[in-house]
Amino acid sequence: MLLCLLVVVMAAVMVAAASAEFNDMEKNTINTTNAEVKIGDMTGFPMNFNDLVPGVWSGWQSATIKNGSTIAMDIYVGLQDKGWGGADLKNKLDVQIQRWDGAAWVWVYNGDVIGLFAAWQQAADDTPAGNIVSYQVQVRLAQTAGNDLQGGKTYAWILIYGVQYNGTAPVTAPWNYTPLP
Repeated sequence: MLLCLLVVVMAAVMVAAASAEFNDMEKNTINTTNAEVKIGDMTGFPMNFNDLVPGVWSGWQSATIKNGSTIAMDIYVGLQDKGWGGADLKNKLDVQIQRWDGAAWVWVYNGDVIGLFAAWQQAADDTPAGNIVSYQVQVRLAQTAGNDLQGGKTYAWILIYGVQYNGTAPVTAPWNYTPLP
């Protein structure tokens, strides 16, 4: 009988030891950081395209945008109507935007200007903090532009929107977007 009692006590000790081993708790800490997402210095703005001739590209104008964030960022671009000086050219302009990727110019946008009013276009992806992205832009007045547009002007805001890498552009179209204060 003493032997049986000893076996039961040993079994109880073994279970307690196993239980203690599997219930060991360690204190783990997970820290987050205060990330700041912002557009830094920009050059080449405002852009002015003058003396446009129907069907002829204006020639490239250059601009740079710096990621002023503490983390990688995606950059989006859009346009917002700011008035017409004698001619509504919005339906008569094509635009081309290219980005320098370190080895070659790559297309960001190539289409009518209406597309930039209607939807945000991703202009850069995964831009490291502190990096500067170079762009070139040109416009073309439609071949069908009539004489009534001679001397006309159009004004548009170029909206630059930065968001944390893999973030999304605003849901609101650029033409109707109100930036946060």
